[in-house]
Amino acid sequence: YPTLIRQAGASLKQDLPIDGMDMWGTITQGVESPRTEVVHSLPGDSGDTGEMAIRIGDFKLVGSELFNLKEDPGELHDLAATDTARAEEMRTKLRGWQSDMGATMPQPRPEPTTDPGR
Repeated sequence: YPTLIRQAGASLKQDLPIDGMDMWGTITQGVESPRTEVVHSLPGDSGDTGEMAIRIGDFKLVGSELFNLKEDPGELHDLAATDTARAEEMRTKLRGWQSDMGATMPQPRPEPTTDPGR
């Protein structure tokens, strides 16, 4: 978002926090990306809103599970119990992002009711 806005010559001034960075130098000049982490929401299996995830380097925290994507690209081996310090650091960064953005954790959608009176 900031990359395109700046290239269009528009202002980034707004009341809401901006979740993005100007990546023009990375795109056009091969400058190292200023982004050190990626945060996103994952869709759920049953139509719920899923879980938040954060990736930093080779590691990804999804909900309470921690994976080393370089060594375990299939995300089969949860490292949260053995690498507790990294898992907690990533949880803290995720909470910080949420606070900065005014975001909340996704919540499951309520189960549909069959009672039309509800």
